[in-house]
Amino acid sequence: MAARVVQARLLVDWDFDGTYTDESAHLIAASGDRRLTPVGAGLATAQGIIAQAVITLRNASGRFSPLRSDGALYSLIRDGRSYHAPVRLEVSVNGGATFYRVFTGVLKYPEERTASLVEGPTVRFEARGVEEKY
Repeated sequence: MAARVVQARLLVDWDFDGTYTDESAHLIAASGDRRLTPVGAGLATAQGIIAQAVITLRNASGRFSPLRSDGALYSLIRDGRSYHAPVRLEVSVNGGATFYRVFTGVLKYPEERTASLVEGPTVRFEARGVEEKY
């Protein structure tokens, strides 16, 4: 039996204007906790099968560093501006053309990690369902 191949797509609305930036090229890992309530059970609950997620991104260029003025997203994320930025995580299995959303929510503050012997600099975001805003 062949191993299952999962492709992920990470989309973030850094400037809160409804236009999402595809950050998939920087994605190292994503994990999440299952929800305890069914979709639509609450007034404002997350869409997808994950209620909260941890997203790890490559950050060698400083793209996701709120203190690096040379970072590509600096004007959008400095001074905590990325807090509650809308985020979506979608997956496709075995090269399928269709991506399925497994998480819709908002980002919390970034946690930067320096380079190690195993990998370069990374940034880790905790993300929560949209109910986090309320």
